[in-house]
Amino acid sequence: MTNTRRLRQQAPDADELVFRAELVKGSPGCGSTTVTARFRGRWEYTLRCRSDCPSWTGALSGFTGHTIGSKAACRAGTSHQAIDGTTGGVVVAAGAEAS
Repeated sequence: MTNTRRLRQQAPDADELVFRAELVKGSPGCGSTTVTARFRGRWEYTLRCRSDCPSWTGALSGFTGHTIGSKAACRAGTSHQAIDGTTGGVVVAAGAEAS
């Protein structure tokens, strides 16, 4: 049992839906289009690549799962921060592309 309050789940806003739509286009490394969602005060979407995808190793000139998310955020016109699960630091930060 936890003492933390649960946030009331809200419908995704327009920016979150646009970002999700960009992620659903899939991984260029493995073709996966599986996107999961989690609500933590805002919707967080994650593209789930297959285990044989080059995004896990960065084998394609630095291509990683974080790269997929940041490029999707740029195309959606939103910002994106990817957090390294081991250090807790920001490893990729992307903003909307200038027109």
